[in-house]
Amino acid sequence: MPAALTALCLLAAIGTQNAEEDRLWKLVATPLLKAELWSTPDRGYTACALLMVPLQSAFYDNNEARQKEFSDFFKRYMTTGKDKFTDWGNPPRMKMLQFLFMHSEFIRLAAAANKTELIPEGMPDFLASVVDRLWTRENSIAYNRGPFPSMKARLIYKLDLRNPKKSYERAIIDEEKFIFAIASDLVAYSRLSGKPVPHRGSIDEVVQAAYDVYSSYGSDQPGGGWIFGAGTWSDHQDYVYANDPKRGPDLRAMPVPGIGEDSSHSHRMPLWLTAQAAAYPESDPKHRFFLDLRSRLEKQFFNKVLVPPTNDFPSFRTTNFMDGRNGVYRFNYKGLGEGGGHDAYELSGTFLLGWWTFLGSDRIRRTYQEQAAKFPLPEELWKTYISGLSEDRRVEINTTKANNERGLLCRLAARIGGPR
Repeated sequence: MPAALTALCLLAAIGTQNAEEDRLWKLVATPLLKAELWSTPDRGYTACALLMVPLQSAFYDNNEARQKEFSDFFKRYMTTGKDKFTDWGNPPRMKMLQFLFMHSEFIRLAAAANKTELIPEGMPDFLASVVDRLWTRENSIAYNRGPFPSMKARLIYKLDLRNPKKSYERAIIDEEKFIFAIASDLVAYSRLSGKPVPHRGSIDEVVQAAYDVYSSYGSDQPGGGWIFGAGTWSDHQDYVYANDPKRGPDLRAMPVPGIGEDSSHSHRMPLWLTAQAAAYPESDPKHRFFLDLRSRLEKQFFNKVLVPPTNDFPSFRTTNFMDGRNGVYRFNYKGLGEGGGHDAYELSGTFLLGWWTFLGSDRIRRTYQEQAAKFPLPEELWKTYISGLSEDRRVEINTTKANNERGLLCRLAARIGGPR
């Protein structure tokens, strides 16, 4: 085929791909960004999971129209939405913090792109006030004891606790990891934009606490891998059936010493580590420290967690736990009903959200490129991806909607250049 004709065919293929991506964006991202996602903590939490990859891609692609969609959404939140988030109890607080993490990532990305005009007035200060309030003076519940007067007090207790009655009394929970990342985004925003943020004393304390936690809670793994929090959940109810691959009447609770955290919650870890690294200039050893953790997490993901397509299941899956174990997770969990839970591979659905691309390697992008080419997925595969969810969530995620959402996310994840 002549070179000119080859080039025309390539351009036509790219045009078709772009048109399909635009179609999916308008079906998935645009309606979410026009909605009042702050109406309930559950809605904000779910929306952040779906919108984080589109947010990142809007900046990596320098797509001004998509950046403006996000900017307009955040302006509406600051004007009419932020005062409606009034229930800070647990677990709504963690859900709200995932939602606000999308905001802090936006201000970091906008500052890095020298587009601070996209940031709504007062949003960095608002986020800083949230961090300060939680860190210094809002009650924080803990396992097997009364509440602490602040997240700072609770974290100091965990770091000082040497012989807990239950392993999970020392566990670092998601709301702590989110506040670490939000504080780090604020520091990065201030450094990149040259603009101060209030409550800097509290914010710097949180960033230092994050370094202390990641320095002491990580575990090196065979093959150069790394996992966070190994063993801190070993005797928690959600983890004690991890030796069995499938739910059934003969399941026996048996703690697994040193077990890794579940792979579903862990899909946020690559972006958390990226945010932590961004708090420091590239010349700072702490910047390199967090990127090194991310690199070793990437090795762990490919060595132990990611399961390539097979003849029986021609799509990517993940093991249920970050150390490669693949047993039952959350058997009889209250949100899943009697006998409910996640059998082997049934946490794989979070892979399709695209967040693992923030591991930043060429091979994770190639993996998402391969996965993106598999859409639309047949209903038979979706049974594994959404199996174990509550009945309400299974009804909500129909096959067409799931293919549109996850198809878009995997397309975008395949192209994101890897956060720095």
